[in-house]
Amino acid sequence: GKLQIVSFEYDNELIYLTNVYAPSNSDKEVKCSFFNHITSLFDQDSLKHIPEGKWIMAGDWNIVENLSLDTYSINDNGTRNNNNNGDATYHDSLQALSNLLNTYSLTDATKVNDDDDNDEIDMTSNQMGFTFEHRNLKYWARLDRFYVSPTLKECCFYANSPPIKISDHMPILLVLYKNDA
Repeated sequence: GKLQIVSFEYDNELIYLTNVYAPSNSDKEVKCSFFNHITSLFDQDSLKHIPEGKWIMAGDWNIVENLSLDTYSINDNGTRNNNNNGDATYHDSLQALSNLLNTYSLTDATKVNDDDDNDEIDMTSNQMGFTFEHRNLKYWARLDRFYVSPTLKECCFYANSPPIKISDHMPILLVLYKNDA
């Protein structure tokens, strides 16, 4: 996996952006170790200030948080597969990711302004925000996400950008706006 940290100024405040590319293999030790390493990395004195400020973690996490909501697949006959709860590798990796997010109170940006409780999936509008399309065109997932700190929850708006077919991943967009409240 890879991790990059940059900072930029927005509305006279410093914002930290961490770009994440999580390991794509399914080896639970590798994925768990990567997420645990990030958690411990931001406990170091030289980086402790980042989670305390305005922070965005973004990238290809190579894991979904909810198999039934964040994935969509169809059988050869065109009917939807029922996604199971995954195996132990999935659960261990997800637990390590959850620990990272909970440790720093990071929230999935797609859920910050989501007042719609409708879990119905509309593939034509990409309502669920699938960001990955398998080359067989029978499996979609939401692998790419933004997580934001509590200090940014009120001034971000998430929107998917249109699919661009230069990769198996779609671009994602996070819009920040000035919160005058």
